[in-house]
Amino acid sequence: MSQSFKKFCVLTLSVFALTSPAFSQDVSTKLIDKSAVISNKMLSEEAVPNHEEAQKAAEMEKKVWEALSGNWKVLASQWHGEWLPETIFKEFRYQIKPDGKYSIKYAELSYPAYQGGFAKSGVGQIKIYTDSTPFKIDITPESGPFKGRVFQGIIEIDNDTVKINMALPERPRPTSFTGKKGLVFELWLRQ
Repeated sequence: MSQSFKKFCVLTLSVFALTSPAFSQDVSTKLIDKSAVISNKMLSEEAVPNHEEAQKAAEMEKKVWEALSGNWKVLASQWHGEWLPETIFKEFRYQIKPDGKYSIKYAELSYPAYQGGFAKSGVGQIKIYTDSTPFKIDITPESGPFKGRVFQGIIEIDNDTVKINMALPERPRPTSFTGKKGLVFELWLRQ
């Protein structure tokens, strides 16, 4: 039986108990109390996720962090849909820890001025959401011009490679792994 149908039945029973002269005040009160208990139980069942589902989600998140933790080299990078020359990103190295902290090592502080000077932050925090495919990722730098501002993105981890597409702060999260204006798209290889 669907939750909507159950709610309809509880509501109908409550209205019937209130308006029907066939029931005494005592019976009506008992029916109303019973429907309130049923209604509250249904609401709590909807609000509390299934324990097995919560456990599976926790296990999935743990596996993702195990797969993502470590050192990564940037193989390719797009900025606003334009592939960047290797000389710009060849020294980029990400270190990601299981607690969600990241650090980046790089030779230059920013992309060339013609690209808009997108500065990388040396450290920050990552959050991953495993309730969708591809997984969603939020990256929050702790320094630099984007300090405290969230890059919303998507990520795909395949053994020793990662695809990540991030929107600049205040832009909508990308839904595919294609580069375009306002996005930073990178391919990583495990070191």
